[in-house]
This record gives sequence, C-alpha cells and structure tokens, in this order.
Amino acid sequence: MTSIETKRPSFVTNGYMQFIINPELSVKQKVSIVSGTTVESMKDPNAVIFTAMQKKTLKEFDELKEYVLSRLDFYNSQQQNVISHSVNGFDDLTKLKSLLDDGVITQGDFDTKKKQILGI
Repeated sequence: MTSIETKRPSFVTNGYMQFIINPELSVKQKVSIVSGTTVESMKDPNAVIFTAMQKKTLKEFDELKEYVLSRLDFYNSQQQNVISHSVNGFDDLTKLKSLLDDGVITQGDFDTKKKQILGI
C-alpha cells in the first residue's frame, strides 16, 4: 500500500477511505447522498464507504484514518531501514571480497563474516 485517499463523511454525504496499492490503477470514488454512491465505488475492494448522518461514523472514520496513516508511516520508515541496511551490507561484502582477493583475509574469515552480514 502506497497511500490512502479519503473523503470525510458529513451529515449529508457519504465518505470513503481508499487504500492505494498502485496509483495508476486507483479508481476515483464518487460518494454522496444527493447524487448517490456509484456502483463502482461500492464494488472497489480497496475502499471503505462510510455512511452519512451518523456522529459515530465521523469518529470511527477519524480514528481509522489516523491509525492507517500511522501504520503507513511506520511501514515506510521500516522499508527505508531495510533498504539502507541492504545497501550497507552489500558495500561491506564488496570490501570484504576485496580483502579476500588481496590476500588480507582467508576464505574462512570471508565466509564467517559474509554469514554475519547476511544474517544466516
């Protein structure tokens, strides 16, 4: 999931929360009471429709939106850590291989350190 798109429900219009997996394939949601919620919006498996005219719905919408955004931020920060660690690990392996090729370390030293870097 890359992002979310939202429209907060009100007392006269429905709202939605759409989970964007691939921005190029996302469907623009059309929700309201006046002109109706479209069938496509109701069938979208990546969208949740929130009905109008309910105070409880507004609170639930806000809570869910905050939760999803916080989890998305957490996931994105974790992904950055993994990418950064992977790049550093590959740099370390490259340097280690260079030391092996130059005869500074043995094959056994290289294999041990390689397993440590790769976490195996």
